[in-house]
Amino acid sequence: MRDFHLPQRSPIYAANGALATSHPLATQAGLAVLKRGGNAVDAGVTAAAVLAVVEPAMTAIGGDGFALISQPGKPLFGLNSSGRAPAALSTAMLMGQGWSAMDDMSAHAVTVPGVVKCWESLLASHGTIGLEEALQPAIEAAEGGFVVYPRVWADWTECEAKLSAQGAGGQHYLVNA
Repeated sequence: MRDFHLPQRSPIYAANGALATSHPLATQAGLAVLKRGGNAVDAGVTAAAVLAVVEPAMTAIGGDGFALISQPGKPLFGLNSSGRAPAALSTAMLMGQGWSAMDDMSAHAVTVPGVVKCWESLLASHGTIGLEEALQPAIEAAEGGFVVYPRVWADWTECEAKLSAQGAGGQHYLVNA
């Protein structure tokens, strides 16, 4: 039995589906998909896309994607869409350009993102909606704006110098900063 006097979260109980994320907009978007008859993959991809907009420091379209899907009577399905180093990038090439250590602000420090392909593949193999429909709530949040929650604000504050140096990052994420 949970002690309701301690700061904990309650478990979720639901008859026909449930979804939990770190941001209410993402949860609402995923639940809306379930209410329209979508399945768990549809809801998960939709919620993840919204999280990429409203909590980009935690998850973003420039990241990786992983999935495990278990269905009764079927083999376990796994998908690893982790990023890979670009084909033309090599240690020899970097050393030839004078690199002796990797700069974490360099484009060379980033793998090719795989999450969008992950979403597309999951929807094609296990979903009931297409990527365009799954992305609509994220697009609406990006275009219409959203409330920045305290945790996200704290992350952005810590990264203000990096975001400002990126140009576009500061332009879009440091509005009125």
